Amino acid sequence: MMEMTVATPERWASTVSRMKEHGIDLGVSDYPGMKGFVDRGEYTIEVNQTWLIGLFLQEASVLYPTMMARNWAFIRAGEQTGGYICSDYPVGLIWTKEMPPFYRPGFGMPDTEVTVPLTRQWTLIGRFDELADVGVADRATVASLNNRAGMSAGKIYTPHDDFVWTMRTGEIGGRQELLDAIQDAGGQGATPR
Repeated sequence: MMEMTVATPERWASTVSRMKEHGIDLGVSDYPGMKGFVDRGEYTIEVNQTWLIGLFLQEASVLYPTMMARNWAFIRAGEQTGGYICSDYPVGLIWTKEMPPFYRPGFGMPDTEVTVPLTRQWTLIGRFDELADVGVADRATVASLNNRAGMSAGKIYTPHDDFVWTMRTGEIGGRQELLDAIQDAGGQGATPR
C-alpha cells in the first residue's frame, strides 16, 4: 500500500490532501523524499492491538447474520475413529456441490458447509439448507472433517497420536502418513484431499 501511495506524485499529493481533510498531518509532503523513504523500506508498521480487536468486531458483525442463518448441528466422533483434531486455522468452509475449481466458497454463499471442531469428540456443522440427520461420525467422516480443520493450518493440535485424515489417494491415513506427506512435500504441507 505504501508503494501504491507513492506510485506517482499526483497520487501522493491526493493522499496528503485527503489525510489533511481528516485532520492527519504527516509532517511530510515532499514527494521525492517520501518516495525514496518507501523505496528503501526504512519503516515499520505497528498496529495497535485495540484497533485490531475493533476491526475483528466490525468484521464479526458482518459475518454474524450469515452464520445465524445456517442450520447447525453437532457431530460426535465414533469410537475407534481417533477423534477430531484442531489447528491454528480450524474453521472448514467447503462447497456442498460440484463447482469450478477457481470458485472459492464464502461464508454467505449458498451450497456451502462450515465445520468447526469443538473438542476431540465434537464438531459443529452448519449449512443453509436442511441438515440430514447427523449424529455419530464414522472413521471416513472424521478423516474428512480433520482435513478441513487442517487444510489451511500452520500447526495441528491433537492430544493423541491416533488421529485420521484423508490422503490424496482417498485412503485414510494416520499420524505417520501425515508426517511422511509433509516431508515428501518439502515441509510445505501435505496437500490433503
